[in-house]
Amino acid sequence: MIPPAAMTLRRFVLLAAALAVGVGSASFETWATIRHRAQSLALQQHATLLEKQIAATRARLDATRSELAGAERELAALPALAATEASRARDFEVAAWLARVQSLNQLLTQNPAQRIPELQLLDNEDWLNASRSVETDTEEHRRLALANLRHRAKQRFVSLLSPALRKYAAASQSQPPPVVPALAPYFDPPVDPAILARYDIVKASFPVNLYSAWSIQESSAVDADYDDRVSVYANGSIGVTKAPVAWIPDFDGRSQRAFVAFAEANRAPPKDPTQLIPYFNPPLDLVTIEKIIEAESRREP
Repeated sequence: MIPPAAMTLRRFVLLAAALAVGVGSASFETWATIRHRAQSLALQQHATLLEKQIAATRARLDATRSELAGAERELAALPALAATEASRARDFEVAAWLARVQSLNQLLTQNPAQRIPELQLLDNEDWLNASRSVETDTEEHRRLALANLRHRAKQRFVSLLSPALRKYAAASQSQPPPVVPALAPYFDPPVDPAILARYDIVKASFPVNLYSAWSIQESSAVDADYDDRVSVYANGSIGVTKAPVAWIPDFDGRSQRAFVAFAEANRAPPKDPTQLIPYFNPPLDLVTIEKIIEAESRREP
């Protein structure tokens, strides 16, 4: 039989053991709960951070999309803007061009002595081409502009004269007409008799063949310093002699003789027309020499 004291001690030990087990179990559950809650809190904080990052990324993407959309709209508007600017530039250029046409026409109106009847053959395209880069700010520019306009008009005429002359030469066995107006029936379309009155029949100084023995040549200049001279031969070929030498009497013959003299003296042809000047016989006067040199300088590129 267990003594009461021993029984009491045993119960105390058992009770203590039970309490120890109970306390240990409670302690384990408490720490597990704490760890779980800590992990949950950490996960929640991480999730909140991720949500904020996602929201910031979405905001940046939205801003980027907005910027791209704006850039696309601006890009789409650029062609229209460029087209508008190009249209304005063309309108300005056309207006300036038409102003030059009007200025050239007004200059001719103010100087009726500068007119020739061939001007009636010019069309709108001729006037536009003549005015493309025309300048009228100086006396020299005005004289050049009007001479260029007359040259275009004469080119129009000789383009009609050339086939007329071929028809006449074929019908007359290449003999020259008695007078230039005799060519009138061979023009198609007909030309103003006032135009024909400005031309002469000229025999060549050095004919190469029967067709070059004579030509129809412009008889006089409006401005001898700037007007070129046109000729049409029996075979229809067209010649243009540049101003101012075009209006020096027998200049073709004299220049050919000077060319031969230069070649014999130098054993080579001239590289520049002005090299022939010392070889003219009789010599050219100083005024003519100055005009030739000036004209050559104007033709330099």
